[in-house]
Amino acid sequence: MSVYRLGATTVHHADDHTLTVFDGGGEVRGDHAPQPGQDETAAQYGLSVEAMSRALDLAHSILSAALGLPASPTLSAMPGGKHWSHWWREEQAVLALQGCAAVTGVDPEQIAARLSKRET
Repeated sequence: MSVYRLGATTVHHADDHTLTVFDGGGEVRGDHAPQPGQDETAAQYGLSVEAMSRALDLAHSILSAALGLPASPTLSAMPGGKHWSHWWREEQAVLALQGCAAVTGVDPEQIAARLSKRET
């Protein structure tokens, strides 16, 4: 398991899940198992469903750190049972980030490691 400090979150990235823990309390667990109906979305971004699922929650935290946000607005709303009204914009950006990383040969975990090192 790899652990990254991104903004005000600690991201535990394991083989089968990602656990995002927020400094203000709460956490989100994202299982890496592909979900039904993800084939088309993954294909649109040039990803396999497995690659998309594995890096999705990590990519939310990468995007937020790159934008200078303390945490993903989409993920940080989830522990309270809420939804950020612009979740779909963040989701599009996260998928585009994953797709760009894939076609350029960049592993999202390498991005997380670089951003995490900058903060320490």
